[in-house]
Amino acid sequence: ACSAPAAPKPPPPHDRYHTLLCQVVGSKYVRLYAPHETSRLYPREGLHAVSSHVVDLDDDHTISTHFPLFKEAPYLDTHLNAGEVLYIPPGTWHYVEANETSFSVSFWWW
Repeated sequence: ACSAPAAPKPPPPHDRYHTLLCQVVGSKYVRLYAPHETSRLYPREGLHAVSSHVVDLDDDHTISTHFPLFKEAPYLDTHLNAGEVLYIPPGTWHYVEANETSFSVSFWWW
């Protein structure tokens, strides 16, 4: 479960399993990148290999300077509202940002 006001923005991760993101209260902005875009998302290494080095998707200067391929990665975006569920396939990079105080629950399975 994730309860969030408009809070710090985590880097986009990807999961190695199927995910259902269920929005219970409030809404969230969701951006999805296909698994084949991994090289453009600058993945971390080691234990954090499931997250990106890109932290702030709105920081154009840092992205242009340090992560130039990131801007070339195509993505799909949507808003997830209370009562809606989003399926995220394994390996799909996802960025989730609360639009307001919100609560969501994620279900994972292999």
